[in-house]
Amino acid sequence: MDSRKKILLGLSLVALPLCSSAALECYRYNQANQLREAGHNDESQGRILECIAKYEQAIKIYPYFLDLYPELAELYDSTNDLKNSERCWNEAVAKAPADARSQSLMYRMRGTFYFHHEMLALAESDLTQASCLDPSDPLAEQLLTKCREKKQTTAPSPSGSKTSR
Repeated sequence: MDSRKKILLGLSLVALPLCSSAALECYRYNQANQLREAGHNDESQGRILECIAKYEQAIKIYPYFLDLYPELAELYDSTNDLKNSERCWNEAVAKAPADARSQSLMYRMRGTFYFHHEMLALAESDLTQASCLDPSDPLAEQLLTKCREKKQTTAPSPSGSKTSR
């Protein structure tokens, strides 16, 4: 066998598993996307629990479907399931791409969740992180300011009563 054939054979042995893996990822993504679309249909018809089940299944099939985590978190939030909502926000933050803007967005969104549920220390931490990662995001800074103001007005005074400024 001449050297060109050996090189081609070697490249084929390397490329075949890579192509197979890419095809499997594509297949998983398509399955997850079909579930997402079915979930959107359920949500539009008011079947929130069915939608949640489809989104959870989609994430199990394709855990890199990053758009689903915030959508699922908001659905859980709408059903007052704060534990699962927070879990989804935590996963969204953990799986955010490495660029500062993507990470900042996830921290800001989770910080907003914490702010709306009066978890002000966690909100302040996330919003500070968001603002540091992307100083050009005015929304993160605005929310951080509101969070700090709210913390000050709800902080217990030395006598134990809440102050109202």
